[in-house]
Amino acid sequence: MRALRARVARSRIGRGAEAALLRALGRPLRCAECDRVLFRGIPFVWRGRLRIVGARESHVRIAFTAKDTLELRHVELDQCPSPDRPWVR
Repeated sequence: MRALRARVARSRIGRGAEAALLRALGRPLRCAECDRVLFRGIPFVWRGRLRIVGARESHVRIAFTAKDTLELRHVELDQCPSPDRPWVR
């Protein structure tokens, strides 16, 4: 029981530290199509893989449009407004 409490406390501290890091250093990452903020994050490359701190619960599609350009989009089309979907705000 003590081990479980210690693990829960550590995960809460970790998420609190991550939230503070994102508030201080994170930048708003926007949808390439509608320019709405998807989430605040810190993208970086680690061992040849793209990592984005802060994208834990976001559903986004990520693509490289050029060698050095990263593009993020909504996965669900109902969240991205366009002339075809006037009900989305």
